[in-house]
This record gives sequence, structure tokens and C-alpha cells, in this order.
Amino acid sequence: MYIIKRNARVKVRRKISKVIIRFLRFYFQLSF
Repeated sequence: MYIIKRNARVKVRRKISKVIIRFLRFYFQLSF
């Protein structure tokens, strides 16, 4: 159970980081 929860957290973090990177790229494209 603990390992599964840990893996789920890692997946969520990866998704969040991908979304943030996309947002930053979009923002920089608009600003420059």
C-alpha cells in the first residue's frame, strides 16, 4: 500500500511539473 501511494505521488508531481513547464513556455512566447 505504501509503495503504491508513493508511486502515485511521484506521478502527480511529474504531471504538475509538465503543466508548469508548458505554462512557462507559453508565457515566455507571449512576453518575447
